Amino acid sequence: MSSQKSTAAVEPKRARGRARVEAILVAASSVFAEQGYDRATMTEIAARSSTAIGSLYRFFPTKDTLGEALLQRFFELLEGAFDELAERAADLSPRALSDALVHAFRSSASDDLRAGVAAVLEGRGDVDQLRRDFRVRRRKQVARILRIANAALEPADAQARATVIFYLLKGEDSLAQEEPTASRRVAAELRGLIAYYVAEAIRGPAP
Repeated sequence: MSSQKSTAAVEPKRARGRARVEAILVAASSVFAEQGYDRATMTEIAARSSTAIGSLYRFFPTKDTLGEALLQRFFELLEGAFDELAERAADLSPRALSDALVHAFRSSASDDLRAGVAAVLEGRGDVDQLRRDFRVRRRKQVARILRIANAALEPADAQARATVIFYLLKGEDSLAQEEPTASRRVAAELRGLIAYYVAEAIRGPAP
C-alpha cells in the first residue's frame, strides 16, 4: 500500500471549515499578489489568515493545491456571472445586454482576487494552456448568450461574434485594471464597440 499523501484540496463540510477555507483563500490572494507566487510561503499565508499551519496543510496539502483552488474560485465566479446573465439575456435590450456583459466580465471577482490569480498564473508553467482553456470557455458562454438573445443566430456566426466580443471585453477590462486614469473617451469607445457587435448579433445575421 502506498504511503504517499494526497495532494488534493479538502472540501470542508461544516460552515466553520468553509469559513476557514475562505479566509485562507483571501489571505493567499493577498500574499501571492504582494510577494509573487514563487516567493510566497504557506507559513505567511497561515499567519495572514490566522490559521494554524497544520490546519492550512490539512485543507491544502501544497502551495500548488492552494494556487489551483484560487484559480478555480475565480473561474467559478466568472462562469456563474455569465450563466446568470444567460438566464435573462432574452429580456434585455442590446445596450443593456452589452453593459451586462461588461459588468459580468469585470465585476464578478474582486480586485484582490484578480491580483492573486494573476500572480498564480505568472508563477505556473502551464499558464498558456490555462489561458487557452479560459478563453475557450468564456467565448462559448458569450456565444450561448447571443443565441439566447437571438434564436435565429447560426452557431458559427454566434461563435465568430463571441470571439470578437470576448477580446473587446478583455481589452476594456485590461484598460480599467492597468490604466484606471485612462481617457474616458477611450473606455467609451471600447464599450461602444462591444455594444455595436452585441446589437448586430441580436438584430440579425451577419452581412
